[in-house]
Amino acid sequence: MARRLFLLIAALALCVPVTNGSTAEVQDDAESDYAVLLARAKLDPAHADFGKLRMAFAKTPAYLPYDRYTAEDKEINAAIDAGNWTRALEIVNSLLEKNYVRIRSHLSALMIYDKQGDAERARFHHAFVNGLFRSIMSSGDGRSAAAAFVVINTEEEYDVIGLSGLQPGSQALRHEGGKSFDVMTVTPRKGGEPIQLFFDITLPWSNSPFGKLAPTKK
Repeated sequence: MARRLFLLIAALALCVPVTNGSTAEVQDDAESDYAVLLARAKLDPAHADFGKLRMAFAKTPAYLPYDRYTAEDKEINAAIDAGNWTRALEIVNSLLEKNYVRIRSHLSALMIYDKQGDAERARFHHAFVNGLFRSIMSSGDGRSAAAAFVVINTEEEYDVIGLSGLQPGSQALRHEGGKSFDVMTVTPRKGGEPIQLFFDITLPWSNSPFGKLAPTKK
């Protein structure tokens, strides 16, 4: 089902200042910053700064980089297959309330509205998918640690791989220069030589139990 969503997209053509206040005040500032950026993005997704939006979200208490929504995604897929658009949208909207910068939730919304013939809403979610995807792609070329794609969670790695027409293979964790990287070996869906893509996972790693217990090696 995930591949079907990625193929649909291909077919459609594709900093919070430090204060002297309390931790709660800093979190409030972060949430406010994210809320403002998100409101602007919803009004005009074609001109939104999705990179800044993603980073602002990562500063909020809602940022849980290793959360997975496997059960919800499966239920969405089942509802789509059954043509139960109402139920599918209920789940999608609940996921977007938790994390509006999640590409997969917008992909699901795009598919649902496209199936329903709601072109306006489909275009809206397509703009978010496109903007979020391009914000990652513009952070580097992924061919080295120095030019790694910067992601706020590992799910974005697989979104980039899938939307780029690639198949994921092996994965290796690397620490270098005070940063953490996932090095993914991928191959084109239509065949070809494997290549390595570097993803900068410093942000999610530093917010994980692993990163906190085992500081990034220099």
